[in-house]
Amino acid sequence: MVIALAALLLAQSSTEAANSRYTVEALMRDCSGEAFQKMACTSFVSGVLDGSLATTANEARKPVICLPEVYSNRSVREAALNWLRVHPQYNEMNAGSMVLIAMTKQFPCTTR
Repeated sequence: MVIALAALLLAQSSTEAANSRYTVEALMRDCSGEAFQKMACTSFVSGVLDGSLATTANEARKPVICLPEVYSNRSVREAALNWLRVHPQYNEMNAGSMVLIAMTKQFPCTTR
């Protein structure tokens, strides 16, 4: 029963995430939900991070996100969410785009 519920919650979050209308508001709701929703939230934010890092590495471009030497997926998630909480004007925007912007603001590349 628990596994079926978990699969249903993840499928719902995955379906919303695949939809271009997966908004910051929906992401924030998932991030403050049950354990399975929080896991989907962390996975979403980690996927945005991985996509950005892979894109800049593959295209030999200067990175737009510079993480500290020691970090965790949880700390990256919390940093992005903290920035989004302070900027509620973006709640109706696409979650992926805004998570990327939040990470560039929270982990800027300076003279590293």
